[in-house]
Amino acid sequence: MSRPRILLVDDNAALLTLLSRLVEAEGWEPVAAARGRQALELIASGRVAAAAVDVLLPDIMGYEVGAALRQLGIPFVFMTGIFKGGRAAEEGQAKHGAAGYFEKPFPGKKLVDALRALVEAAPRAGEVQARSPPADTDDFDVDVAVEDDQPTDALDLTGRVTVTEDGRVSAILRGEAVWAPAGRPASAPPAEPPRPPPTAAQVHAE
Repeated sequence: MSRPRILLVDDNAALLTLLSRLVEAEGWEPVAAARGRQALELIASGRVAAAAVDVLLPDIMGYEVGAALRQLGIPFVFMTGIFKGGRAAEEGQAKHGAAGYFEKPFPGKKLVDALRALVEAAPRAGEVQARSPPADTDDFDVDVAVEDDQPTDALDLTGRVTVTEDGRVSAILRGEAVWAPAGRPASAPPAEPPRPPPTAAQVHAE
């Protein structure tokens, strides 16, 4: 079983070496990059389980690296020694999709703990998520909500669902809903239609 690959992006060579050692101590494989574009190449060339990315890089902003990771569904955290404060952390997570935001200096254990949570949450290489088998012929029951002013006596729907290989689902429902206006039970027969108002001749005749 291959080790999870962790992308580490920082232009500080000493910090990059230290982070690589911490990652190796966890049994993971560090993939180090000192430039943002180098990180983008590594992301494109091989799958990584998680990443720690410095925000301020010499060539591009770490936000661009984060965007590439986010597009591929790879979780990551940001590191920074410049963009500090609650607002920067909030933007890094809410706007750019980071799972965490670490202001330098930070305890290495906290970063490792954050990466471990991301690695454990990510699907393993080669692991396929289970999918429900197509229900192309079986009938099924459907619960349908109705407005309060339309009480129902019975609502039975059946249908057929087809799931294609690309994951698209189509469904055809059939059935009939019985409803009654407020104040009259659904099972009661429809009221007799109102009689037209009498004409003058009819009034005279009566």
